[in-house]
Amino acid sequence: MLTTATPSTAHSDAITVPIQAPSLPTLIDAIAEDGRGLVMLMGKGGVGKTTLAAAVAVNLAQRGLPVHLTTSDPAAHLSETLSGALDNLTVSRIDPHAETERYRQHVLETKGANLDAQGRALLEEDLRSPCTEEIAVFQAFSRIMGDQQQHRCHDGAFIVIASACRQ
Repeated sequence: MLTTATPSTAHSDAITVPIQAPSLPTLIDAIAEDGRGLVMLMGKGGVGKTTLAAAVAVNLAQRGLPVHLTTSDPAAHLSETLSGALDNLTVSRIDPHAETERYRQHVLETKGANLDAQGRALLEEDLRSPCTEEIAVFQAFSRIMGDQQQHRCHDGAFIVIASACRQ
């Protein structure tokens, strides 16, 4: 249900409007129809991305479909709770800090290799931007997708990603 009340509106003035949205099982039926795909859950912190991603992945896996579930959420414990739970479900976690450092080192070793001191300092400054983490995590997700495409026959007709968004 959606309430149109604003913070200044008294509770008695709130109007409740039903939202016309499909149920989770109906959405998963539609996702499963193709037999493969990418499901990405993104949004503000604390809205249930990881929980919903796990529900989607488990439901697809219970249907006998191969699924790889991954998250970059540092608070997620998917590996501890779901690894080995279903034969056709693999679970991984991307460590944003490790991936960011890996990306920074790669850029410094390749693009920064021939820079003078001033140029290298500017590059290092750019690599301290919050955008660097987003790029690094996206590259890690891309690697998972590429790995799953190469090994689709055993691990990952579906990839379900829950992305931890910084606020």
